[in-house]
Amino acid sequence: MRSDPPYADAGTDEAGSAATVQSPERWLPSDWIINPNEYRTITRRRLRLVGAAPGSRILVVGCGRGDDVLTLARLVRPGGRAFGVDLGASELADARRRAAAAGLSAKFHHGASDDLPFPDASFDGVCAAWLSATIRDSNAALAEMIRAARPGGRIVIDATDWAAIGLEVGEQDLVQRIIRHNAETRVAPDRLARENGLVNLTTTTTPTFDRTGTSLRVFAELANAAATAGAVTASDAAHLKADLAEAVARNRYVATLPCITLAGERP
Repeated sequence: MRSDPPYADAGTDEAGSAATVQSPERWLPSDWIINPNEYRTITRRRLRLVGAAPGSRILVVGCGRGDDVLTLARLVRPGGRAFGVDLGASELADARRRAAAAGLSAKFHHGASDDLPFPDASFDGVCAAWLSATIRDSNAALAEMIRAARPGGRIVIDATDWAAIGLEVGEQDLVQRIIRHNAETRVAPDRLARENGLVNLTTTTTPTFDRTGTSLRVFAELANAAATAGAVTASDAAHLKADLAEAVARNRYVATLPCITLAGERP
């Protein structure tokens, strides 16, 4: 079992009042999906649905060190090319070195997800892993992904299904109020896709389970955010976070954080 450092909660002050915190979306699902089979299932599904085939051009938004891009570069041979875009200069440099070492036809660009450095209709498929986790404005990013795809091109995004997350820790009425508040502040991925005009939509959900406590930070920050908004009290939030810490210490922590993969086409 992986050992993680204790969680230092910066979301409450010494008096216990809720403070403004960063969005829990900054915690990538890779932080809590430690089952390699779950992770492989989600990744393979995303890369299959984006329509990679010999001769095609595929873009990965928020590519990081280029893992997906390198895999896609192999799938589009011969005649195709895989592209990645990211704001991380060091990650892009690493990705370029890895592609060159593998002899793969991959190209990496520095750019923002809401202002992609490509002309309209440049790609046969565009995908993003954990769109809301890595991208600040999901709506603007999705609109850019659609713009960059050709008519009929595939768009695939992964996202946490925040409305369906579960936590088998603490008082369940309080847990459900926090989860409900969180879901109500977000636009569901399928709604986001419809509002941006994607057609032939499909959604697939993979439940992922955390029994190590690596997702504790996510739920702690959801509790802080709910307290800041007045959906629960600061005392409620503090109580839940204490329950979370105790559950991890006693190896009783169980959370479900489903991943939803949405795929569609540019009309």
